[in-house]
Amino acid sequence: MYSSRILAISASTLVITVAGFGAAAHAAPNLLSDRLLVTDPAGVTIYDNSMPETATAGETTLTFAGGPANVPPPIPIATAVTIPGVAILVLTEAAPDPTEPPLVLPGPGGNVLVSDVVVSTLTVAGIPSFVSLVSDGDPVLQQILTSLVGNPNLKFIPETGKLEDVTNLVGGLNSPLGPVQVMVQSDAPEPELLLLLGSALALLCTARTRPRLEPV
Repeated sequence: MYSSRILAISASTLVITVAGFGAAAHAAPNLLSDRLLVTDPAGVTIYDNSMPETATAGETTLTFAGGPANVPPPIPIATAVTIPGVAILVLTEAAPDPTEPPLVLPGPGGNVLVSDVVVSTLTVAGIPSFVSLVSDGDPVLQQILTSLVGNPNLKFIPETGKLEDVTNLVGGLNSPLGPVQVMVQSDAPEPELLLLLGSALALLCTARTRPRLEPV
């Protein structure tokens, strides 16, 4: 009886956690975040910043320009994407976020849903060097979307929720700032959400492995 009750409670917790993931992430601060990590070739961190997705504050843009602090893009993003040679990386998502208007862009195999965009000037000499991660909650992304259509510098990768190494796609190894490794993480679960999910899974496993007592 005890085992069945624990199983029911843990299963319900797991279902609620997964089903309510999207809504909870936008209703409570710091459940989801985007992250930009830049290291030197030895793996030493140069820049590591993230931004929470919240319903009240919205999202901004993360920009690395050589130092550890997050700074405004040295060149407006809307201008940077029009410069020949600037790397533009679109992170795509498999399903639209029900809490936000979908951002759609034509891709190689048809329309894709845009999650975030990485803009890098590390591939161009003679202009300020920076890498920006522009989130879907930033109005700038909606403003530049039409100008990205047909852009020859455009590349696409699916978001995974994990850190993704985009160094070769944004010119990190040949950066005017010195060789760097660039990694981005889109819509990553924050510790609070992972703790809740982990607790539900632990209870579920405990209930399933607990030996049943046969009636005498």
